[in-house]
Amino acid sequence: RQRPLVMATVGDAPTVLCHYCLAPSPFPLSVPCARPFCCGSVRYCSEGCRDEDVSPDDEGLHSEFRCRFIGKYCNHHRSSRPEQERSSSLFVQIFKADHEFPVYRCLGDDEVAGDCADGDSMLSKLFPPPVEPTGDYLHCAVGDVGRVVLGPHEIDAAGSVLVCLICHGDNNKDADKRDGAQWNTRVSVESKFILCDVPSLCGAPPKLVHQYNFSSDVRLRSRAAWMRGVELWYNEKNYEGAMKWFEDSLSTFRWTDEEDDSRKEMSNDISILHRFYQGILTPPAFCADKGNFCIEMGRRSYFLGACLLDATENDEALKWLVRSLRCLSLVSGKGGTAWGSWKDVGSETNNVAMQNPAVSELVLHCEETECIDVSRAIASWSVDSGLGLWSNKMRRPGYLHLPPCSAKGECRDDDSATVIRPYYPDEMAHNFFPWITVLEENYDMIKSEFINLLERRQSSSVLPEKEVSSSAGMGLAHPVHWPAVGSAQHRTGGSDDHRVVSSDGDWRECVLFGSGCSHTSGSMDAPRTKALIRKHCPDAASLAEMGGGEVILSVLAPGTRIAPHCASTNVRLTAHLGLVVPQCQSESEINGGVSSPKSRCAIRIADQWHNWSAGRVLVFDDAYEHEVVNYTNELRAVLLLRFWHPSIPLGERGVVLNEMMRLKGDDEIRRYNPPLPAEFRLAEARGMQWSSCQRCGAAGYESLRLLSGEVDSVSSGVGLCSKFIFLCTCGNGI
Repeated sequence: RQRPLVMATVGDAPTVLCHYCLAPSPFPLSVPCARPFCCGSVRYCSEGCRDEDVSPDDEGLHSEFRCRFIGKYCNHHRSSRPEQERSSSLFVQIFKADHEFPVYRCLGDDEVAGDCADGDSMLSKLFPPPVEPTGDYLHCAVGDVGRVVLGPHEIDAAGSVLVCLICHGDNNKDADKRDGAQWNTRVSVESKFILCDVPSLCGAPPKLVHQYNFSSDVRLRSRAAWMRGVELWYNEKNYEGAMKWFEDSLSTFRWTDEEDDSRKEMSNDISILHRFYQGILTPPAFCADKGNFCIEMGRRSYFLGACLLDATENDEALKWLVRSLRCLSLVSGKGGTAWGSWKDVGSETNNVAMQNPAVSELVLHCEETECIDVSRAIASWSVDSGLGLWSNKMRRPGYLHLPPCSAKGECRDDDSATVIRPYYPDEMAHNFFPWITVLEENYDMIKSEFINLLERRQSSSVLPEKEVSSSAGMGLAHPVHWPAVGSAQHRTGGSDDHRVVSSDGDWRECVLFGSGCSHTSGSMDAPRTKALIRKHCPDAASLAEMGGGEVILSVLAPGTRIAPHCASTNVRLTAHLGLVVPQCQSESEINGGVSSPKSRCAIRIADQWHNWSAGRVLVFDDAYEHEVVNYTNELRAVLLLRFWHPSIPLGERGVVLNEMMRLKGDDEIRRYNPPLPAEFRLAEARGMQWSSCQRCGAAGYESLRLLSGEVDSVSSGVGLCSKFIFLCTCGNGI
C-alpha cells in the first residue's frame, strides 16, 4: 500500500525525507524546527539541516510564513491529546481557487492491524490517525472549511498538512453550515481528507463571528456609516471627520485580531514583522463568499489604511492594511489580486497589471522607514501565498509587464536577452547590447563633456539646496549648481527620489534625455554625447522621450547613501558608464563579505555588491532591490541610461507604457476616492475620471456631491441614512 509519507531508508531503518532539502532524515525522525517562530513545532530535518547554525533561506518549503503557520495550527503536542481536545483545534479554510487537492481516507482498525509490516506498524503509531491516499483529487471552493488533523511531521515530508473537510461544496447540504450550523468535528472512517500545501490555507473565523459579520443588520449599519464618511469627504472636504466614520463603519464588524497584543505600538523591525505575521495568521473576519463582499471589505480596509499612512498614524495603518490582505485573499477565482468590484485594474491584452495595492503600500512604507528586512519578508509572503504578482522577494515593482512566457514575468531561457535577471555580467551585457562597446570606446569624449558641465557655473533659477565640500578625487567640486534628484525643481518624474537619499548626503543630476532636460543647461548640454546616444542607443532615447525613463549625468557627493529600493515598473533596464570612480575595494573583496567599510563606493543589486570601473558599463534591472553607497571622500559620477527591457517587443512598447502610466495615474487618483458600493459604480467612475458629466464635462472626485435621503429603520438609532444620490457640482444626476 502506498504510504502517506515520502519514505526512504537509512541502513535498515525506515525514514522520511527532510522537509527542506529532501535528503533522508535519520532517527529521531521528528526534531524541533530551529526557527523561534515555529513555536516548538516538529519538522523533519536531515543531518545537514540539523547541523546548520543559520536557518535556511526564507523562501521555499522552510519559509517564515510556512513555519509560523505550522507553529500556530500544527502544535506537535496536539498528537498526544485526547480526541475531544484534538477536535477543538483551530479551523482553516481554502483560499486558493481553481485548485485540486489529493484525497485521503481514514483506515479502519481491521486494515491497520491486518495489513501492515512491522516498520509500518511502528509508523502507524507515530502518525495517528492512520490514513492513505485514494489516488483521487478533489476540487475545493474558496471558503470550504476544514480542520488540520495532521501536521507536516505526521503526514508529509514536504511541508503539507492533512485537513478534514467540514463544509465542502457550493450546492450540497454542507453549504448551509457556513451560516452557523454546528460543525461536526469528529474524525471517522467516513470523513473526507485532503492534503493541502500551507499557502493554500488560511484560518477560518469562529462560527459566531462569521454569523455576526454576515448578518444584514451589521452590514446595513456599516454601509450607512461608510456613506456618512463619503458625504463628509465629497461635500465638506472634511477628510479627518470622514476617516473617523470610515473607521466606525469597519469597526462595526468583529475582527478576529482585536484582542491580539501585537497591536501595541512598536517601532523596530522585529516588532513590525511580528505584527504583520500575527495579523496574517489570524483568521479573517469573514468566510469567503461568492459575491463581492470580501472585495468590498478589502478595498475599504485598504483605503482607510492608506489614509492613516498619509496621516502618519502608522500603527493603525498597518492593522487595516493587513486586514485588507486577509479579505482580498478570500476572493474566489482572483488569486487575491482583484481590485475593484466592477473594473479590472490590469489589461489582459497588453499583459500589464498592478501589484496588490495593500502589499505594495506595506512594502513601500517599510522601505521608506528603512525596515528593509520587513519589506523582504512581506514580499516573500506575497510570493509564497500567491497573493499578488511578484515572483521574487527582491523584485518588487508596483506596476508590471507580464511576458506571455510566464504568468508572473519569469522567463526560462537563460541564453536569451529577455531573461529576467538582476545583473548582467560584463561579457553577457556586451553580447546582448552592442552599443555598450560604443559608449566605452567614446569614454574620453563623454567624460570631457561631463567635466565641462560640472565646472560650468550658470545664472540659473535652480538654486543649490546646500553646499558640499570639494571632492578630493580628480580635484572636482560637487556640482551644487545642478538640480538635486527628487527636488521637483526641474522635472515632474522622480519627485519622490529624494526619500532614498541619506540626510547627510547629496545626489545631483544633469538631464540629457527625458523630463527636465530643458531646465538644466539648454540645448548645448553634452551635444556629442547626446548625438552618440540617439544614434547608437535609441532604446534609451525613445524610452526617455516617451516618459518612461531618463538619461542623466549622475553625481553622488562623498558620504552619500541611496537606501535600498525598487523601481516602480519592470519595463526597463539601467546602465551606468563609470566617469569618475573613487578608488576602493575590488569587486572580489566586496563580494567576499566586507561589511560596509568606510571607504566603500559600490552598488548592491539584489544580494550582490558590484563596483564601477571608469570607462566600463554596468547593466542591471532596477526593478530588483538595489542600493548605492559612496563612503569615500571623493565624488562618484556615472552616465546613467534607462532603456527598454528586451522582453517587451518593439511594436508593443508604446501601448505597454501608456497602459502602465494609466495604471499609475489611476492608483494615485484612487487615494482621493473612497470605495463605493457596487450600486454606485457610475459615481466611482466619475471620481476616477473614467467618465465625465454630459452637461458640464466635469470629472474627478472634486466634481462629486452626495445627497442623503430617508433614515433607515435599522440605523435610525444613530441617525444614519440609507438612501443616497450622487450629483455633479452642476446639479446633473449621475
